[in-house]
Amino acid sequence: MLPGLRPVVLTICVLIAVPAAWPGPFTAEQRQLLLASRSVYVAVEATTWMPKGRTLADVAPIIRRRLEAHNFTIVRSPEEPHDLTLSVRYAEIRGKAYRIDDYATMIRCDLRLEHRSLGELWARTVEANSGDLQSGTPPYLEALEEFQTNPYYFFLGEFVRAATEGPIDAVEVLSAALRRLTVAEAIAAEQPERPVDPGHGMLFTESVYTDLVVDKTIEELARVHDPRIIDLLSDLLRHPDGRIRLASVRALAVAHDPGARVALERVAERDPTERVRRAAAAALAAP
Repeated sequence: MLPGLRPVVLTICVLIAVPAAWPGPFTAEQRQLLLASRSVYVAVEATTWMPKGRTLADVAPIIRRRLEAHNFTIVRSPEEPHDLTLSVRYAEIRGKAYRIDDYATMIRCDLRLEHRSLGELWARTVEANSGDLQSGTPPYLEALEEFQTNPYYFFLGEFVRAATEGPIDAVEVLSAALRRLTVAEAIAAEQPERPVDPGHGMLFTESVYTDLVVDKTIEELARVHDPRIIDLLSDLLRHPDGRIRLASVRALAVAHDPGARVALERVAERDPTERVRRAAAAALAAP
């Protein structure tokens, strides 16, 4: 164990399903077995360098809420019958000292989903690091925010559900989740008294993260260079939030897809926000 790292072990039941490629091909009977998987036991092991071994991540309740939102059943004990087991190993690792009691932090979360008879279905590692002190945010909180807004963690419920339905297609899962969240944000913009409800079991304390999650999901979709994202990003160029339009313009600029040119030309000429117009013009001028 690394110096300064204090173990805190939590055993928690949660329902879960997963993202990533199936270990199949499965037979028709095995696929039906997986589709019927609705109960999950989740074992969470958390370690942190923080004083008294207390982390602020709330990993267990957040995962539980997200899975419940997708109609999974929480199992309270590994001895109870359950279809799926999700193992979560979460670690907050102390880095260099900036000043007294203020350290850089790296977060690593290993996720592993197994079916009781079909074996491992999916495994993924989510990592986050604090930056320097220029942002003004304490390094630990910066790393925590980076982790909690990672699309693969934020939309874990969507990935879990998708894993019980067929081979995981990350682009498809992220695109559908992004569309739901941006629609919810558009509705919230028109009805300020109505809280954002993306339909994935978001806790109230997470609602402050939705803008960052949208930006990071758009960036991730642009990074994979999949032509299927062009229509979605083009649609988001009409979103009422200029920040989302700007992120979509930048993503389309990275994608270099000829099909996006007409949409970018319209934005460069007619978008109500000067910054968005300039970004679209720069994207069109890029070689």
